[in-house]
Amino acid sequence: MLAVARIFVLLVLALAVGNSTVLAQDAEEIRYAEDYERLQEIIKVSDPAKKADQLVAYYKARPHLDSKLKVYADSNFGNALKDLIAQPDLVKKLAQNAIALRPKFGEALFFYGVVLKKESKFDEALAAFAKSSLIESSRQPEAKQLFNTTYQGTHNGSLVGSDKLISKVKAELK
Repeated sequence: MLAVARIFVLLVLALAVGNSTVLAQDAEEIRYAEDYERLQEIIKVSDPAKKADQLVAYYKARPHLDSKLKVYADSNFGNALKDLIAQPDLVKKLAQNAIALRPKFGEALFFYGVVLKKESKFDEALAAFAKSSLIESSRQPEAKQLFNTTYQGTHNGSLVGSDKLISKVKAELK
């Protein structure tokens, strides 16, 4: 009789654990669907400034966003900033807001660097491009290229020493 009771208790525990796993999966799926729907609503916004601003708010509300959704949102954020590049003050503000929430945000760092370069703040631009070039994003190749050309432009056409700056930034990103 004791053996039957033990088996019954083990079965009840196994079912409880199984049910909690299913509930956790359901909760994740529901959250993903909600995040996806919210992101789709933001993507529909035609004004790039409003879209970028709403994406910053979205990042703030969802700090643990699914990685696939984050890549999709990041790409749209970068495209919105690209559309706004003729308004450098706005791009700078939006990029700074995004970087404040996510210091390792490649697209935001890239456009922040672009604005800083236009402002002739070359050291800060180089740091932003270096960070962006080390972070996997859709702007990573462009960031590497702009880092090199900006570095050469400020160092008499040479890349000597650029590896030290990259190493310093890499250490900061850890």
